[in-house]
Amino acid sequence: MVELVDVRSSVENAKSSVEANAVVARAAKTFAVLVELGGAYDALPGFAKADLETLNTELQTAIADLKALENQITPVLETIDEKAGDLLPKLQGLYAALKGLLTDDEQVDLLDTIQE
Repeated sequence: MVELVDVRSSVENAKSSVEANAVVARAAKTFAVLVELGGAYDALPGFAKADLETLNTELQTAIADLKALENQITPVLETIDEKAGDLLPKLQGLYAALKGLLTDDEQVDLLDTIQE
């Protein structure tokens, strides 16, 4: 039997987006602490504040890009759900009607392949 799949869930529950937002939040806290500690800690080897800020900005840009794509795709996903929701009952009704009309075993067997 055909089942509807709510494709929105794959977008709305994007784990990477949630994790990325957590990293951005941690970066904001880290930069605030560095400001409080003073400039002496802004250029630790491998952890230069400027480099980290650049990475954070790039991450925020990527998150914004993802959000823009989500906003574009959401109406398409809703249309898919709507059309699938409209089509499935009609297909099930057609199957039931044909099941009641067909008497030839070969035709019934062919019809039953829909259910596989």
